[in-house]
Amino acid sequence: FHLSLEGGSEQAVSSRMSKTWRKNIRKADRAGVQAQTGELADLDEVLGILGETADRNRFNAKPRSYIEAVLTTLTVDFPGRIAFDVARHNGEVLAAEATAQLGRRVQGIFAATSTLRPEVRPSNALYWEIIRRAVADGVEVIDIGGVQDTLDPDVPTAGLIHFKAGMGADAHEYIGVWDLPLRPRIYTAFSSL
Repeated sequence: FHLSLEGGSEQAVSSRMSKTWRKNIRKADRAGVQAQTGELADLDEVLGILGETADRNRFNAKPRSYIEAVLTTLTVDFPGRIAFDVARHNGEVLAAEATAQLGRRVQGIFAATSTLRPEVRPSNALYWEIIRRAVADGVEVIDIGGVQDTLDPDVPTAGLIHFKAGMGADAHEYIGVWDLPLRPRIYTAFSSL
């Protein structure tokens, strides 16, 4: 899903969001959800909700060493900007996202959301903060990642389609990710970590 920031203003982006999405941004604000820059000290909480998100959506969460490397190494030598944001409610991290900005494009690296207190809409608050920063930086598009191609309500990830489409993002179909193992035994060992 790609979120176009065409129009270059928060109002232009907000106008393409669903009514529910705009309402949820206001609901998060009234509930006191704070979207802010995360720190490495937040990593234990973030890894907990990343594991929860991975279990719920059936993917393998990256290990702590990987996340730390992304957040520390790339902030030094990356030609763009790495951002690590968290949404807190009553002091507890309920959502987190890391993004990379290169030129006029922002790419989501990882996202995590807790199932605790969904009624305060931490993900809406977090994405709205990311969108606002991107608009201020003159970004043209935010790649908010992929989804499974199903609207079947029995598939846990089906809600992501509604969430991302409600944000005003457009689906773009690609061939998908694939690996070409040049050394099958090493690949098997590495991919089973």
